[in-house]
Amino acid sequence: DSAPAVIATTVRARTFADTVRGIGTLRSPSVVHIAPESEGILRQIHFREGAVVEAGETLFTFDHRKLQHRLDSRRASLRSAEARADNAQITFERVQQLRRDNVATADEYDRARSELNAVQAEVEQWRADVALAEEELADTVLKAPFEGVIAERLVDAGNYVQIGERLATIYRIDPLEMSFRLPERYRGRILPGQHVEILVAAYPDERFEGRIEYVGPAISESTRDFLVKANVNNEESRLRPGFFGTARVVIDERAERPSVPEEALVSTRRGYTVFVIDDDNTVDMVPVEIGLRSNGHVELREGPDPGTRVVRQGQLRISPGRSVTVTDDEDEVDDEPPGGAMTRDHPPETGDAPGGDA
Repeated sequence: DSAPAVIATTVRARTFADTVRGIGTLRSPSVVHIAPESEGILRQIHFREGAVVEAGETLFTFDHRKLQHRLDSRRASLRSAEARADNAQITFERVQQLRRDNVATADEYDRARSELNAVQAEVEQWRADVALAEEELADTVLKAPFEGVIAERLVDAGNYVQIGERLATIYRIDPLEMSFRLPERYRGRILPGQHVEILVAAYPDERFEGRIEYVGPAISESTRDFLVKANVNNEESRLRPGFFGTARVVIDERAERPSVPEEALVSTRRGYTVFVIDDDNTVDMVPVEIGLRSNGHVELREGPDPGTRVVRQGQLRISPGRSVTVTDDEDEVDDEPPGGAMTRDHPPETGDAPGGDA
């Protein structure tokens, strides 16, 4: 008989990542309602709705003319009190010296000291009033407490605004927070600090990076899952609170593991085998133990080493020790993601994907 034709492939080293997925919504870790501490007329709005604002950036200014006049008046009163305090100090020191010389009486000394104490107390009172007036004046300028996105304004310039009235809301957007739940069987494999890959519908071809910050201590009795929270990097401010997304957490990674296409596997009663092609183009059946599956490839926990040629197609026409006509698989490409791992997902809806083990 002529040697049957087979298509060969090569055992290759690949990195396999076993991941579990959860779904959730991106939220801001900090949401602040901008509201004034004093009432007054809103004079100017300095932001554009939906814009990113920097920490300390001015958002609203109120009419401050009355407060400025009040501050100027209190500063003038403070300067007058300080001048009187200086004079009282000089008078007291003079009377004190005269008392030492037995020229001034005890009553004169007591009056000078009392006058000095009274005017010094007045100075302290005016200083407190000036500080309060300065604080009230500063309150007429509302600034962003942190960098974030500011929502629509709820008032217009010229409105009279009450104390505590909400003017706008600012959301911290870097990082964002995503909460999702995972089945209880993964509880021992999810830890703070683990890398998370976030996928959102708004950018279907992109992946965003995150880190697990919190792993819930309890398992829900009704749903048999637990809560996970991740911080998501958003330095470019492209993500927004409210985006629906999928979180992928790597629970196991196996680097540079031998692998073959799933087509190369031959199922037997005892497990799986592959046909290894020898240097003289004869084939030998070699048992293998498989691990993770991903993107049409399977990890070999036990079996031939990387670089070994195995039969990819044509196994039904051959048997151990048979000579074969070998055609290399011209369409085979190394489809391992650049800089990353081949990923086997456990979807949130169905648990483990078919085939392979974790």
